Amino acid sequence: MQALKVTVACLVCLTSVALADKEPVTATDFYERGTHRPDSEKELALADLNKAIELDPKMDGAIWSRASLLSSLGKHAEAIADYSHYLKQRPGDYPALFNRAGEYRAVKRYEESIADYDDILDGDADFSRYGSPKNHALARTRHYRGNILLEWTKDYAAAAEDYSKALELEPQITEVRMQLAELHRKLGQFDKSDADYREQFEINPEETGLPSAWAWQLATCPDERFRNGEKAIELARKDCEKSNWNIPAIMSTLAAAYAEAGRFDDAIKMQTRAIEENKLDYWKPIFAKRLKSFEQSQPLRHDPRVKKAS
Repeated sequence: MQALKVTVACLVCLTSVALADKEPVTATDFYERGTHRPDSEKELALADLNKAIELDPKMDGAIWSRASLLSSLGKHAEAIADYSHYLKQRPGDYPALFNRAGEYRAVKRYEESIADYDDILDGDADFSRYGSPKNHALARTRHYRGNILLEWTKDYAAAAEDYSKALELEPQITEVRMQLAELHRKLGQFDKSDADYREQFEINPEETGLPSAWAWQLATCPDERFRNGEKAIELARKDCEKSNWNIPAIMSTLAAAYAEAGRFDDAIKMQTRAIEENKLDYWKPIFAKRLKSFEQSQPLRHDPRVKKAS
């Protein structure tokens, strides 16, 4: 079996060498050599694809490959041009529209990025080249359009709507539910954020950052209906143990949970430990303020709608 693996590897290697050594003549030759070059030869691959397109301007495979390569080289404006060229030949192609939207975002042309996402969701997009179910494509589009709305317009409600619809299409997108929970908190919709955290915990209790994020709301929410000190302690301890007690911010969340449960001595000890472990200037005044609150037997209350860190 091992010998077979080595033989196959050698054949692949020899094929690549043959493609690299063969002097290309036709557009297909240049395309084949360009798409088989290793990552260390991206500029040479680009030159090959340029030549292929020069010889055959309608070779959509070469145009697509060059667009992807230009993107990987950080040449987003040129990638946009190639995806646009590709879309003239394949109108409504979902992968091209989706990728071009990402390129527009990379150069902060947000309105055009949203327009491409809109065309996918509201127009006659062609999903025939996409290897996964259509619902997956639509969920990805909702997710990424929501990201643009959040980044550009700061329209939390519109972004939350896109995230919610993405989850309706594909409930397993864990990243979206975590983003949605945070948006619901910023909108003051604590009942919805609590439901988001609970649902995600049922799906994947090991989700990175989930226990401490939910613990923070349970420990500090301004609405007492969604506070639960004991549950917050359980969740925050889970994340502290998972991170080997190496993340001061999570330790501080555990301190807040202790305070909500009325265990102020434990809160002071844990917050002091977080201060001692912290190396980031950002957290120093925040942690000091929290420690002072615990020393005064006051639990934390954090309203995310207020643009001040607590």
